[in-house]
Amino acid sequence: MTLLLALLGAGSALAQDVTPFKFCYINAAQPPYYIGEGADVPSVKPGATIELLQQLDNSLEAISIRFQRSPQRRCLYNLELGLVDGVIAAYKRELMLIGEFPQTQRQIDPSRALNHSNSYCLLQQEDSTATWNGHDFRGDWSMPVAITQGDSIGLFLQARGLRTYEVSNQEKALILLRNKRVSGAALHCESATRRLDQSGLEFRHIKVRHPPLRITDDYLMISTRFYRQHPELSETIWQELARLRDENYERLIFDYMGAMP
Repeated sequence: MTLLLALLGAGSALAQDVTPFKFCYINAAQPPYYIGEGADVPSVKPGATIELLQQLDNSLEAISIRFQRSPQRRCLYNLELGLVDGVIAAYKRELMLIGEFPQTQRQIDPSRALNHSNSYCLLQQEDSTATWNGHDFRGDWSMPVAITQGDSIGLFLQARGLRTYEVSNQEKALILLRNKRVSGAALHCESATRRLDQSGLEFRHIKVRHPPLRITDDYLMISTRFYRQHPELSETIWQELARLRDENYERLIFDYMGAMP
C-alpha cells in the first residue's frame, strides 16, 4: 500500500511538472503560416507556424501548448491580461509594456526570432497612379488600403497617413481591390503572389508592387505573467523554438507553398 501511494505521488509530481502554455493566434487565414479561419484549430495541415509550435510542444516535455484563435488585437489584449501565455508578434517597443520578447543584454535578440524576413507587399490595380517608392506614398490614396483583420501592417500604414479597411481574409481583400473599392491591399508577399499566379483571369489586373512595404522579424511573445512565474522555462522555449526554426521552418513553408492551390 505504501509503495502504491509512493508511486501515485511520483506520478502526480511528474504531472505537475508539465506547465500549460496557452497560445493565441490570428483567426484569419495567412497561408502558408496559418490555414483556416474562425475559432477552430485545424487538426491537419494547420499552417507552417502552427506545425512548428506543435514540434516545440513535442520537443519540450515541460510544457503543454493549448492552441486557440482570436483576432490579433484580442490575442494581444488577453496576453496583457495574462489570459494567454504566447502570441506571435513583430517587435515594437510599446509591446514591451504588455509582454516579453527574447533579449540578450537587454537588447532584442534576432537570433531567437520565430520567422526572419516576414514581408508585406502592396498590391494594386495595374493602372493605379497612387505609388509607393519604398519610403513614401504619393498620389491619390483617398480610398483605404485593405488589410486582414488585426494585422500589424495596419499600424504601419496608419502612421503614414493612410486609412485601412479590415477584412477577414486575403481573398476578400483581393476582391475589393479588383472591384476598385480600395486603393490597394497590404498582404503577405508570398501567399499573395502565389494566389495571383494561380488566379488565371480573375485578378489579372492586380499587380504586386516592389519594394515590399515592410520586412520584419516575428517573435513568440510571452506574457509578463508567465515569464515572471517561469523565467528559465521561457528562455528555454525561445531557445528550442530557434533550434527547430533553423532545422524545419523553411522546409515547412516550402511544403505549404507547394500544396497551396
